Amino acid sequence: MSLATRILISSIAAFAGLLASHARAEIPSKAHIILVSDPEQREYLGDIKVWPKVCKALGGALRLNSGPWGYGIATSNDCAVVTSRPKEFKDWSLVISASKDAIQLELHFAGIVKPLATSGFKPGEIKLDVLSKPEFVAVLIYDILEQLPMLSRLGAVTTKGNKSKIILKNQDRFKYLLPPPVEILIYTLEFEATSKIWRPHVVATARRPDTPIGKVVTWDLDRAIPSNSGTLFLHDGSGRNWHGSMHSDVIASTYDRITTKNVASIMAGTVKDQFAGGFVGLRYGRSITTGQLVNKVGLFSILAELRGSPINGLRVYFDQWPSVSDTAELDAVKFAASRAVFGWSFGFSSTGIFDRMDLVPRIGRWSLLLDYNVRNRSGAIETVRFKTIGALSTGLEIGLEKDIGPVMLRLWAADDVGSNPLLRGLSTRVDDLRAGADLLAKGFNFSPLGKNINLTFLMFTLYENLSLRKKNAGASGEVAINALNLQIALLGGGLAVTW
Repeated sequence: MSLATRILISSIAAFAGLLASHARAEIPSKAHIILVSDPEQREYLGDIKVWPKVCKALGGALRLNSGPWGYGIATSNDCAVVTSRPKEFKDWSLVISASKDAIQLELHFAGIVKPLATSGFKPGEIKLDVLSKPEFVAVLIYDILEQLPMLSRLGAVTTKGNKSKIILKNQDRFKYLLPPPVEILIYTLEFEATSKIWRPHVVATARRPDTPIGKVVTWDLDRAIPSNSGTLFLHDGSGRNWHGSMHSDVIASTYDRITTKNVASIMAGTVKDQFAGGFVGLRYGRSITTGQLVNKVGLFSILAELRGSPINGLRVYFDQWPSVSDTAELDAVKFAASRAVFGWSFGFSSTGIFDRMDLVPRIGRWSLLLDYNVRNRSGAIETVRFKTIGALSTGLEIGLEKDIGPVMLRLWAADDVGSNPLLRGLSTRVDDLRAGADLLAKGFNFSPLGKNINLTFLMFTLYENLSLRKKNAGASGEVAINALNLQIALLGGGLAVTW
């Protein structure tokens, strides 16, 4: 038996409480989780409506097979909120209390006043709510378990032939934990209340292979466990509370990680997850192009996109340019337009700089009016009208998306061509070449009727080149103008509802 093993056994044997009970009491398997919430402490706890979630997380961390690394001292638990601190305790009792400087966890044993183990943390903006996070609770309870005369009850042992193993499942919520013991002691344990002595009796040792931890954690036992051993416990062969102050550092760093993620979920998080179902957005942009008329142009847009649904890929856009006019002698003097576009996205995941690429075939319906003053060959000023109503268009959009944590960047370009030949002499052919960049930032969550809805902030910039072509004769039969390019750059923002 190693020196560390003998030291551990001695430390367990010397571990005393102030118990008043019958000698050689059976170690209880039930845990009581108690929140002390008097008016003074409630100020430091924050919203206690989260208590059911907190109790569930703490109870899971204390129970065998679901605690840190699968360890646990209990097989069942209950929960309670009290307005004053208990003076007596039964079984195992985990007491949560708060002060201005810390939220404290104390683990008590039946009949004892002083706690057997303590842990805690200094809360920031997120207080009691952080104890509902399994990753954070795991590091706190691991700190507590290492201080006890047992790290865990012994669960199932797998035996094949003459070889026995302890196999525990590694889980995602253990990702911030200090590593599990390399060597563990397996022993029976009794508490003698009159002499205040814990009495262990080692029945086996086990060792973890010196390999990286994978989906399971395995220890090989040095011998078979006698069938009549009764309830068994285990502890780190290196000694009780082996990691010591390292737990404090892990608790602090894990709190920072968890709460940063929690706060960021209000205004950050991953935007990509918000768009799992789709979104509907409203935005407004204003022209940043210089010119007598075009700098007055504004754009209202309604956008809708469905993802992850039976009609996954449907996109709908409606754009409205309110009528604007100018008194210039020459150049554009009046402009108004609207369009409705339907598209179907064929999305492809990408492993390059961008996460996703979309090809979107589109059909649409246009209405447009542009009055343009020109001087004809006779020197007279003539107003040429480019107009189309109900023009059908077809086009293609190509888009690239990049998820950057709190925001999503989308770069895109599209070309749509349309006309209405039924208008005859008034017919104007529209070729709309567009390119832009959209920035979507995750906003706030709300849940009407139990449905998780998210508010997302939009910013966009857009360049649009409208090529208009027609044949329009003046009074003398001269062709004043039959083609025109209107170039507009816009900058704007808006809001979207996503689900």
